[in-house]
Amino acid sequence: MAAKTWDPDWPFEMGGGGTPWDALVYDPELNLLYVGTGNAAPWNRKVRSPKGGDNLYLASILAINPDSGRLAWHYQEVPGEQWDYTSTQPIVLSTLKLGGVDRKVLMHAPKNGFFYVLDRASGELLSAEKYAVANWATHVDMKTGRPVEDKAVADYGDGKPKLVFPSPRGAHNWNPMSYSPKTGLVYIPTIHGGALFANPPGKSPYLPGRFNTQVLNGFSFMLANPESLPPALRPLADKKFLATQPEVAHSAALKAWDPVNHKFLWTVPRSSFMDHAGVLSTAGGLVVQGGLDGFLRVYRDTDGQLLKEIEVGTAIVAAPATYTVNGVQYIAVTAGSGGGGWSTWLPQNIAFRKGNANRILAFRLDGAATPVPPDLPPPGPIPEPPPQKGTPADIKAGEGIFAANCRGCHTNTWPAPLPDLRRTTAATHAIIKDIVLKGALQVRGMPRFDDVLSERDVEQVQAYLLSLAHSAYAGQQAKPAAGLQQGHL
Repeated sequence: MAAKTWDPDWPFEMGGGGTPWDALVYDPELNLLYVGTGNAAPWNRKVRSPKGGDNLYLASILAINPDSGRLAWHYQEVPGEQWDYTSTQPIVLSTLKLGGVDRKVLMHAPKNGFFYVLDRASGELLSAEKYAVANWATHVDMKTGRPVEDKAVADYGDGKPKLVFPSPRGAHNWNPMSYSPKTGLVYIPTIHGGALFANPPGKSPYLPGRFNTQVLNGFSFMLANPESLPPALRPLADKKFLATQPEVAHSAALKAWDPVNHKFLWTVPRSSFMDHAGVLSTAGGLVVQGGLDGFLRVYRDTDGQLLKEIEVGTAIVAAPATYTVNGVQYIAVTAGSGGGGWSTWLPQNIAFRKGNANRILAFRLDGAATPVPPDLPPPGPIPEPPPQKGTPADIKAGEGIFAANCRGCHTNTWPAPLPDLRRTTAATHAIIKDIVLKGALQVRGMPRFDDVLSERDVEQVQAYLLSLAHSAYAGQQAKPAAGLQQGHL
């Protein structure tokens, strides 16, 4: 992306984003490497590029000669992107018969809700049709290759809040889709859901090292509880307005998409909007996908008929793989919940009940029974915390610092993927500055924050955590049997 000159009233020097982090595919015949690039930063186009512009090469597919590093062609899926619509989702290369002619194509189902078919030698756009609810653009102009934005619906730069589909989770995220040359179908783990966007009131300060979107945003399902939203987003909860909009509840489904005729042939709903694991399709006519509910499921590729489900007792997010050893075919999958964005286990996730026993599972016909982990034992009582530190003002300040820097990971609930800091021992409290500022636990995944936090900040966070621990401990002593199973002390 070219550097942008920012409004001098804003403390920015240039825009950012466009990072490639997933979609990388090599075509040995054409000797081209295809790379999908990420979203813009900050998200807000009005702030990032007040004079306009496409911001090349955000949200794009790049075809690069790997020998020289030179760009052969590019196609930008979302010019001037401002909704976190990355184009980093997996890319599939194949040959399709289009108009009676075999075309070597690149197929892509990015976050923005359009399914793209490109000529992979030239980058020519061959089709771009909606595969999910997407109101940010009416269609893609086949002459220019550009999406036709519905600015009245999606451009929150006009000062009015907007309900935009898809949400930043996308219509399809990083979980791999699969193409079957046998059926000619692409099997896509899709997501339905919208997002709320509005310009922040006033001018938000730039915070180095933080997530500076420069936009107020939330998810459409939050409209069911509008009092939880910032005031600027609450007008979107108007019942007359919502009656004209797509379903605001989020959901997920496995869908079989025909990339030639631009339609779905079958759909299998999933148990929750988070349940959109990667997909495998086989020459034997199977489509295989795991679930957050702890099952691996096998479908018939032509109509989505469920053929078999295997209880594994561990959430599955990754795509399965298949291989043969001595003529015997196996299907293997990495089991375990993750993939970013989840700092607590919700009840729809089997990890809520059985924990997150990360493992690799391999299956064959007539194989042995799959070992299923036992249910989690209760966490036990919260230990008596060390003496309270800091003043009430320190505790209040620490709460704000914790919310801005720590709460995205540490929810202080049980069960959860990260420690409940209300249970922090005296020994750990004694070295909290070494942990937060010097990276004493970096090898276990806890990053150092010395680039954004001071020693005084850490002292105030510690005061806040001790106040939480003392409150939880006191409640536990008053009602020793209450709350432990669900961790909501």
